[in-house]
Amino acid sequence: MRRAFGSGVATIAANGDLLDAWFTKVSLEPITAPADRTTLLSPDPLRGVSKEAIDLEIDLDAAPATATDAYLRLHLISHRLVKPHGLNLDGLFGLLTNVVWTSAGPCSLIDFELTRGKLRAAHGHLTVYGVDKFPRMVDYVIPDGVRIADADRSQDPALVTPKKKRRALFGKRFKMSVGGTLLALAVLCALFAPWLAPYDPDLQDLTARLKPGFWSDKMVPGHFLGTDNYGRDLLSRLIY
Repeated sequence: MRRAFGSGVATIAANGDLLDAWFTKVSLEPITAPADRTTLLSPDPLRGVSKEAIDLEIDLDAAPATATDAYLRLHLISHRLVKPHGLNLDGLFGLLTNVVWTSAGPCSLIDFELTRGKLRAAHGHLTVYGVDKFPRMVDYVIPDGVRIADADRSQDPALVTPKKKRRALFGKRFKMSVGGTLLALAVLCALFAPWLAPYDPDLQDLTARLKPGFWSDKMVPGHFLGTDNYGRDLLSRLIY
């Protein structure tokens, strides 16, 4: 059994929901000396939350069992102690609750407008970063050796599923393929225009002025895209 360990603090809403868990220590080996968390356990009456110390041991190959278990797995990935698909994340999303992520800390959605009023009265301003099950990664973990230009757009690697990766990769490859194909066609047309064009692009035929192309039953045979106001073949002029 592959195990992992975490020591940290959990934020609990008045109704008992876990709003978040911040692990100050995570390891793949037993933590023999957890950090002192006394100063981190003060309740916040404005947000209506309490704090609890948590010390957790999990089986990486088993599915997450609790919300704190889920948070520990996210911390392990963010700290790059395990690879995003090197542990079991089955059912993780369903273990977490939607949270209002604010500049004052995580808040419960229940009676949030009342909570907002209390926080604004106390602090003068409150920023809501989002309402989601997942917080911004950098509010909990800043991995070593990385640059993050926009914290609001940082995403835990665990949340990037293989489907999303394939979609992003396909999108990039598709755009590059389309662009490369169009460029290659333009170059080929330029090189082989004398052989590809059915007519001299400057050849005028005033008896066939402004004729429509293949989409019309009035198309002049041999002029696939029609002719311009001088009777010149539009396909030949396009190729050139």
